[in-house]
Amino acid sequence: MTKSLRIATVDLNGQFRGKRVATSFMGKEMRLPLSALNVDIFGADIEGSPLVFDSGDQDGIMVTANREPIPLPWVAGSAYLDLRTMHQDDGTPFVGDPRLALSAVLDRYAQRGWSVIAACELEFFLIEDGRNLTPPINPKTRQRLSAPDVLSLRELDGFDTFFNDIVQGAEKMGLGDVTITSEAAVGQFEVTMCHGPALYMADNVILLKELIKGTARNHAMAATFMAKPFTTESGNGLHTHFSVLDKNGLNIFCDKPQLTSAGRWLSQCFSGFHNILCSFHK
Repeated sequence: MTKSLRIATVDLNGQFRGKRVATSFMGKEMRLPLSALNVDIFGADIEGSPLVFDSGDQDGIMVTANREPIPLPWVAGSAYLDLRTMHQDDGTPFVGDPRLALSAVLDRYAQRGWSVIAACELEFFLIEDGRNLTPPINPKTRQRLSAPDVLSLRELDGFDTFFNDIVQGAEKMGLGDVTITSEAAVGQFEVTMCHGPALYMADNVILLKELIKGTARNHAMAATFMAKPFTTESGNGLHTHFSVLDKNGLNIFCDKPQLTSAGRWLSQCFSGFHNILCSFHK
């Protein structure tokens, strides 16, 4: 069985950028152009970026993200991911690395003795594998999906071999248990993740998306997380739930059954934001 390793970081669009190497490179120093983390949605250099010609397309050093090698079950052979972050040659964190940007924000919470716990729900469409945004064929009925079937077990069962691979893949990758439902549009589904430390969960969201996309290809389908791939159907969301815990493990927003002062302040902020949005829709 062929064994391979991917050493990668995450770009501004949540895409892995890196290299496919032999497994003997595990833990070894690896370099990558800093500009690779700051490309556009098509993976091309951003026009006028100072990280390209102005800097001579300078390399950075890929530093471990302190995660164990992550299996990639949809890839042929025995493949693993060595997840890393990008640093400058002098060892300073690269400001264009979104994972390090999140780490810096979480450090500010830690300075107060707080930790952020998060969980996410990801919506996506299964579509025909190809260039057309066409709903897929149900593998059991051999009929193309043509109507929404919200929270339908029968629709989930029609794609059970695909979802079995998702559940088993998530377990192998250390992503935790997932809950799967059919959603409000044709061929739309949602995967809900368990909660955990915010940085770890941010990694897991990207890993789960890669798992779903890769597994869909193996089942002669494609998966899209685009916000609005169909003008006549519901869009995709990525719902994030989070709590902030103090050093005693208590939620700073809630002192059951009442909100704390921080919780009331946050509620007022969201209420004000909602009113602003409503004014734009009038």
